[in-house]
Amino acid sequence: MDYFTAADPAAIARDYPPIEMLRGLSRDALRARQEARFRKVMEFAWRVPFYRRLWGRAGAEPGDIRTLDDLPKLPSYDKADLMASVAEHPPLGDFHGQDCHPDGSRPQIILQTTSGTTGTPQPLLFGPRSREVQNRLLARAYALMGMTREDVVHSVYGHGMVNGGHYVRETVLHWVGARFLSAGTGIETRSAQQVRLMRQFGATCIVGFADYI
Repeated sequence: MDYFTAADPAAIARDYPPIEMLRGLSRDALRARQEARFRKVMEFAWRVPFYRRLWGRAGAEPGDIRTLDDLPKLPSYDKADLMASVAEHPPLGDFHGQDCHPDGSRPQIILQTTSGTTGTPQPLLFGPRSREVQNRLLARAYALMGMTREDVVHSVYGHGMVNGGHYVRETVLHWVGARFLSAGTGIETRSAQQVRLMRQFGATCIVGFADYI
């Protein structure tokens, strides 16, 4: 199954409409949306070995977690738990959920990692749908800040193994529709050259880490 078939952008646009369409949504209607999505996520998560093992050790069973109000019953986990999973089930761990899909219809894994500045890089795994939902939600945030398809967006996020620059580019190109300059950090494109690019292509907004900007 290819990326866009698995992602189903039309369904994402329907399920996560522009923020303007949600204004005035009642508290009860919002809660109903949240509960429906939560039940779907939990149903899938119970089939994933990592979560089944984590929650089972805490004495939780699938029927125990029915609503968002039941979340306090679940134990938390941290990076150490994920890295232990990677060590026991290299190279990706057993929290990706690939084995929950039938053979022949497993969506691809989009692989990023943490920077590794404090040790071994942690795999950051996305499926096509979760990836594009993430991008769609960031597009909503950009819309609230005033970004439109008429903008020329200059990005100083890096484009290495970390996720930042990649999903920002995907957000702007897939869901905002603006022109995008993927300049990256000062290592990828020299700062003086970045200034020239912004002038040449008429950049109207800039995205990136404030310490570089």
